[in-house]
Amino acid sequence: MSQDTSSTPSPEENNFSLEAIGYIKSDLKEKFGTPRQPGLCPSVLSSIILENSAFNREAITGLENCSHLWILAWFHKNKDMKARSLVRPPRLGGNTKVGVFSTRSPYRPNPISISACSLKEILIKKNKIIIQITG
Repeated sequence: MSQDTSSTPSPEENNFSLEAIGYIKSDLKEKFGTPRQPGLCPSVLSSIILENSAFNREAITGLENCSHLWILAWFHKNKDMKARSLVRPPRLGGNTKVGVFSTRSPYRPNPISISACSLKEILIKKNKIIIQITG
């Protein structure tokens, strides 16, 4: 059966929630001290901390065989940042405005980030799963 993709979604279909499954710890604490390109800080080790549960232990099965991970994160400190249609990326010298969706700017309608990182190690300690990454 085909689905009608031309209809407008209902308000219930348009809204959803996300549940945090962990958090990221890094030595990079300040926005202006964090390089925009991971190649500029290849030795910085960060950790993804997952609260230990049966779901998380099963969910990481086989992860040790991967060299890289795609990390989706929520820019939780963007509470006061308003979404913008146009932004001035630093790579263009900050002089040219382009559409936010053609950039990695955090000024998005939904402040979601995506990063490709190298997997270094997976540790299980007490009630936590620690996934160590670089990049």
